[in-house]
Formats: sequence, C-alpha cells, structure tokens
Amino acid sequence: MRHTKMLKIFTSVVAAGVAISVMVAPMSSAVDQIINGTTIVNGVETKIYDLQTNFQDNPIGIEQDNIRFSWKMDSNLVGQEQVSYQIQLHKGSEDGEVVWDSGVINSSLSSAIPYAGDPLDLETKYFWTVTVIDSLGQEETATAHFQTGCDWGDTQWIYAENQNQRSPYFRTEQKLDSSKKVANASLYITSLGVYDAYINGQQVMMQDAEGNPIDDTLAPGWTDYNSYIYYQGYDVTSYVQDQEDIALGVQLGRGWFA
Repeated sequence: MRHTKMLKIFTSVVAAGVAISVMVAPMSSAVDQIINGTTIVNGVETKIYDLQTNFQDNPIGIEQDNIRFSWKMDSNLVGQEQVSYQIQLHKGSEDGEVVWDSGVINSSLSSAIPYAGDPLDLETKYFWTVTVIDSLGQEETATAHFQTGCDWGDTQWIYAENQNQRSPYFRTEQKLDSSKKVANASLYITSLGVYDAYINGQQVMMQDAEGNPIDDTLAPGWTDYNSYIYYQGYDVTSYVQDQEDIALGVQLGRGWFA
C-alpha cells in the first residue's frame, strides 16, 4: 500500500514595520470609559468576547463556501442584551480594504452569522469587526481574524519509493531574502495517515487565541480517504522570522491509513 504525503507552504516576505497610535476623544458624562471593547456606563460593564470564525479561534484554512461568525456578550447588568449588530470584513489588516459590510442588523443573534459577500481570495488573512448596540444604547466593538484556505489543484502527493519503510521522513530546504522581514508565513499540510511537521527542528503545533500550543496528535484526522481528506493550516510566522535558511521536515505514520 502506498504511503503518501501532500504539503504546501506559503510564505509572505515583505518589508514591515510597527506603528502604534493613540487617540483620545471626549466622552459623554454617561460613559465612564471604553477599554479593549468593554464599555462601562454608570458602573455597568459590558463587553464582547470569544469571537470565532466557523466556531474556531482565529483559524487558518477556512473554506469560502460556508463562513460564519460568532461572538458572546458579558455584562454585570442583569438582563443586558444585544439590540443590533454590524460586521465589517477587512482584507489584510484591521485597517485594510473593507470587502464586506453587513450593515446594521436589528437582531439579538450572535452565533453562526453567515458571510454574504463576494468570494474571498485564497491564502489571505482577513480581519472582521463586530459592532454591537446593547439595551442601554451603547456601542461595543471587538475584532478577530481568519485566513482562507489554499488551492490544492496544482499540488502533488509526495511518497516514499520504498513502501516497506515504516515511518518515512521527508525534508526540503528554502533560503529567504535576508534583506526583508517575514510578515506572515503559513503551512498548509495533510497526509494519508498521520504526520508530524517540523521547521528547523521545531515541531509545528496548533495554538489557541492566547498563543498556547494545542495537542493535535493524529492529524489530519480520520475520513473516508476515497471521498475527502482534512488538511491543517498553521501560522508558522514565529518559526521562520529572523531565519535565512528554512528546513521543513515531515515524518509520517500509517495511522488511520493502515
């Protein structure tokens, strides 16, 4: 039985800088303060949190045919509720081009809100901002992001010629332009069976919204291989920043494909 592997790495290398701006505006007497999406009105604290795309935290590899947005509201006011919401989708950054605006929707719904814009670009990062009006008439805003999946149409399976090899290991190297800074790097990968991926000897792992590693042993997960195969998208920016030479290694196991 052939033991195979398919992978694709997408790296964006651009000159980049960091800009920090602070804006101070007058506040009405009714609003005590607004901090990080949390509005405090006369001691009533309300915030929007746990923003998710397709029920995931800032995911990579989102397919375009069924994008849905969700968020939660928390308040110390009993009975506080959402009266309306508005979602804006920006391309590339929080201040990037607005590619979709839901307009103001008078609804208390905040789960699985469908994207209703034009098809998005592949392998592209998008930021979405939800603005909520609560029962006190005050506004809360929060932002999250996701990255679209890749086109597997021109990729080829990589496999070991010796099919008796129990745990084949594949390795490739790439040199980056040292005069430029890596702004964003993503790895899209899958296999028939299970895999572990490494960049410069460091195992590539999923991370939660706080940057903590998530155990995704036995990736990509079991499916009916005759019909479809899951694939993973990883943010590997931190793995390749300040690196001139990149070595990508993948070790395979038969796993579900045995």
